[in-house]
Amino acid sequence: LAKALQKELDSPIQDGLSMKIDSSLEVKSSMGGGSDDIADISWSLPTIVLGNANSVFEIEPEVFIPIATPGLDCGGTLFRVDGSVILPLKKTRESELPTLAEIAKKIEAQLL
Repeated sequence: LAKALQKELDSPIQDGLSMKIDSSLEVKSSMGGGSDDIADISWSLPTIVLGNANSVFEIEPEVFIPIATPGLDCGGTLFRVDGSVILPLKKTRESELPTLAEIAKKIEAQLL
């Protein structure tokens, strides 16, 4: 996956991840709520993040792909977790960032 992403993004480095995954390590699960903090798992697994271009990380992921923000850079749909609200989002500014859907299609094409 990392090599496919590097190739798609025309990265000067196209050798995959800089680390090997130790399959003997167990990922510790958390009983807490959701989090956008990757620090809990990044100690044992390489991390790929698709997110806002202004994201700040406590621990840098191995691969970071900035994507368009729905409701600002592109259209989208907001879903409330309990399913009671679904709200369409409209693009409000111009951006050259790709959408999550565009990146997902490119990754899928590299894997097939």
